[in-house]
Amino acid sequence: MAEELAKRPYSEWVERFQTLEGQWAPVQTLLEAAHDHQLRANGFVAKITDADGKEREIILNPVQFDETPPKIDRGPLFAEHTDEILRELGLNEEEVIQLKVDGVVT
Repeated sequence: MAEELAKRPYSEWVERFQTLEGQWAPVQTLLEAAHDHQLRANGFVAKITDADGKEREIILNPVQFDETPPKIDRGPLFAEHTDEILRELGLNEEEVIQLKVDGVVT
């Protein structure tokens, strides 16, 4: 299959595949996906605000359950939630500080 596909340019295959019945799509780079009009029309590009307050766009996971779009938020910064998690595990303030002094956590 790869040998046959290599015989023609990408643009020709895209044109030929347009007539196929069923699902197909070329693999896209991140930049291509970010500018894909169909992704945007289907709501798979969303805006989030990063930790510095800057608005950014991300490509959403295309998997939806009950046609419910995913809830999105920024990813955490390094060690952003360490203290909170340790307190949820039952450690007190002194124990959290000692773990930091000992270099166990940051």
